[in-house]
Amino acid sequence: EKRSEIKEGVSMLYFANTFGGVLGVLSAGFFLIKFFGMNFSLGIAVFLNLGISLFAFRLSKKYSSAKLEDKIQDLKEKYSGKIKLLLVLFFVSGFTALAYEVIWGRLLVLYFFGTIYATSILLATFLLGIAGGSWIYSRYFRKAILIKFAYLEIVISLFSMIGLLVYFLFPENLVAGFSTSLFSLVLLSSIMVLIPGICFGIIFPLVSDYILHRTNSIGFTMGKIYSINTLGAIFGAFVSGFFLIPIMGLKASLVFLSFLGIGIALIVLFISNRTTTINYIFVGSSILIIFLLAFSIPSQFLGSSSFKEDVQISYYEEGLSATVSVAENFDKGEKFFRIYVDGQEVAANTPVMALDSKILAHLPLLLHKNPKNALTVGFGSGGTSHSMLTHDLEEVDVVEIEENVVKAQEFFTDLNENVLENNKLNVILDDARAYLSLTDKKYDIISTDCTNLRYGSNSNLYTKEYFEILKSRLNSDGIVSVWVPVSDVREEEQKILMNTFRQVFPNMSVWYMYNKLSHYFVYIGAENDLNIDFNKFEERFEKIEVKEDLEKVGITKYNLLNGLFLNRRAVEDYVSESKIHTDNEPILEFPSLEPIEKFVYGKNMISVYERKINPLLHISGFIDESQEREFLENFKYEQEKVARNLILGHSAMFKEDYNNAAIYYSQAVKNSDYLERVDV
Repeated sequence: EKRSEIKEGVSMLYFANTFGGVLGVLSAGFFLIKFFGMNFSLGIAVFLNLGISLFAFRLSKKYSSAKLEDKIQDLKEKYSGKIKLLLVLFFVSGFTALAYEVIWGRLLVLYFFGTIYATSILLATFLLGIAGGSWIYSRYFRKAILIKFAYLEIVISLFSMIGLLVYFLFPENLVAGFSTSLFSLVLLSSIMVLIPGICFGIIFPLVSDYILHRTNSIGFTMGKIYSINTLGAIFGAFVSGFFLIPIMGLKASLVFLSFLGIGIALIVLFISNRTTTINYIFVGSSILIIFLLAFSIPSQFLGSSSFKEDVQISYYEEGLSATVSVAENFDKGEKFFRIYVDGQEVAANTPVMALDSKILAHLPLLLHKNPKNALTVGFGSGGTSHSMLTHDLEEVDVVEIEENVVKAQEFFTDLNENVLENNKLNVILDDARAYLSLTDKKYDIISTDCTNLRYGSNSNLYTKEYFEILKSRLNSDGIVSVWVPVSDVREEEQKILMNTFRQVFPNMSVWYMYNKLSHYFVYIGAENDLNIDFNKFEERFEKIEVKEDLEKVGITKYNLLNGLFLNRRAVEDYVSESKIHTDNEPILEFPSLEPIEKFVYGKNMISVYERKINPLLHISGFIDESQEREFLENFKYEQEKVARNLILGHSAMFKEDYNNAAIYYSQAVKNSDYLERVDV
């Protein structure tokens, strides 16, 4: 009867605690933060914990630490050596549990980009498995037989590798990328995590039950068992993230953990005196299966990125924070390289992406009165840093969280001109927000290129508080330029992004580089209203290094200035009733689970273009009438004959109306020298 109480108490206590964790993860990830904000959600957690502590304090006065029967105390010395070894194995088991979870999380990021939904589902699935395992133990395990610990570790090792194989073979058409297919997310998480989670859930009450019946103090021993397993889990999470994955890679780390589980099983077989032929065959077969699976699964995991069959992977590294890869392919006889971070394209030397990297440097520097230094957030291809250094700057800083992104710069020398060799460049390996929050340094220009806000924690680089941090790091008359996605966001989300930036920089302007089929806007933020001194602008633009760099991506004075779409008033009219994305209410972290409509890319761009202002309202400072007359003649021609046709052509392309797109593009080409430069 006493044994039954221990088994039931430990397993159901663990079940209740872990199942509560499942509900907590799902509540926070899908409901509490989304509708009530971070502070309220944290307050709820604090309130509940305080309530639990008060309740536990009252119970502690009523119940004292129980003692088992004297005959069980007599067994203490007999089992002490075995118990100590078992506790060590229990520590290692906890180590593997959290190490597995870190690896599973890194793998799922490649398919689902580390959204809050992906993180919540993975953690909830793992905890649900543990809770289910605890419940299964309380219902169906009559006795704590030590050999079952060995069998469970072997099952975990086998299914972790089988799950990796399923992950590799998972159909890409079931993955919706940023629009997060919940079904696919749950399915893949369950296949990879659920069975190992159930086994871990059985192991805890099984080992606890076994040890508690061979010692005298229930309370003290239970606390020791729980702390040892938890300490192992802490070490597992730390070692896998900081050592195993960066040194060994994802697959090798998973193989290592699988063999670690087999090692636990072998030791348990020895100490339980169950080294039978059948058990040896079971262990040997498991090792063989793990080896076969390890050799059949490639070491490169590319996720749902847009790699095609004709693409060659030229670079692949699994770093501290992300998996970085460079894909190489040929298009119309030209070789292009694309760099991916966790399956998300962040830079390339393709025409559109090259324009992206250069415009984030040149636009704010050409608008500033007299810039001396600059900071770019995100190294990418290194193209932005190089383009900044074509101006007369004293220094350029770049902050990049993943070192392997910087190491991949050798594939983009056509964009970055070996910029790492320039002694004016200072590379800072750090989280962008952490660096900007802690540094005292101020800049004339800060250019932030954060890729899509759906990836990882990127949405916290689009919050009101982040923009306030940027503003606090600007010198007087400083300018911030921000890359903002047009694709993979709904129009309301686009308005939220714009309205959030406007709260910090009321005099903002919105720019679109229409000479390519661009997929982004550039927000320009400054303390004062936009006023372009054309004489100074032209003087800097005509600097040979700057002009040549911009000519590579088809930028002239006239199409660059025509890229001004919205000024302060136009932004206010467009976003006046939109919400704000903040640290406390990170609404952009919670996209609709419905797939994004097919033509949202074009819809977003055209909705802004329909409100386009005349850039001439903000251009002045001509040295004489002759300069002004020449500029106005060329500018208006670009505006009426070229820009309009290109933008309407883009709109038709977005809608897959290729006939009208061809008509508009041909008109643009006819009226300009774009024949060699328009990328359609």
